[in-house]
Amino acid sequence: MDSKQALLKNMHTFNVAVKTMSFKAAANELHLTQSAVSHRIKVLEQELGFNLFVRGTRQLFLTPEGERLHNTLARSLSSIFNEIDNIQSSDLSGDLRILTAHGFAREWLVPRLGKFKQDFPNLNLLVNIHEEIAELDKEEFDIAFYYGDYHQPNVYYLPLFEEMYLPICSPQYAKEHRLLERGHQGLESVNFLHSISRQLGHVGLSL
Repeated sequence: MDSKQALLKNMHTFNVAVKTMSFKAAANELHLTQSAVSHRIKVLEQELGFNLFVRGTRQLFLTPEGERLHNTLARSLSSIFNEIDNIQSSDLSGDLRILTAHGFAREWLVPRLGKFKQDFPNLNLLVNIHEEIAELDKEEFDIAFYYGDYHQPNVYYLPLFEEMYLPICSPQYAKEHRLLERGHQGLESVNFLHSISRQLGHVGLSL
């Protein structure tokens, strides 16, 4: 291993040690022994020419120099990982076929498409609107957003939202039935109108 590789390795060890503020915890995360982590930090301090930690009896403390180095290192690592994510996402291209209902597309999907296109500029989105769907295996799609428990072959399902029901009525109706005064007990004597159309709560991916 050349000197640059060793320096990067020791810098990474230092960053993990700062995150955990414990050589033992850093060793567990890096799958090393505690003495190996301590050795790497000592080597790094020798190469830099200043101490990174003040080693207490049971606790580590950053020196002012160590804190300055870590602040710069954290920003640099964040930039590196962001650039890697951008490179990986920019490689995705082609058509992404989305199947969903009009309400979900209008309220949830469309407001997020701008950010999605920024992250994946080479993907062409094709949104197909179907209010209800019974047989996903007969539709051509890559991802679908629908309510229901669809146990169908070649489709992977992932819960997206939990359901929440809230009673609503006009102010006049609430006044007539004294709902504000009676609270939830007043709901026992009123009529409910239920929609039988499917709502949206699951995402399905074709395999």
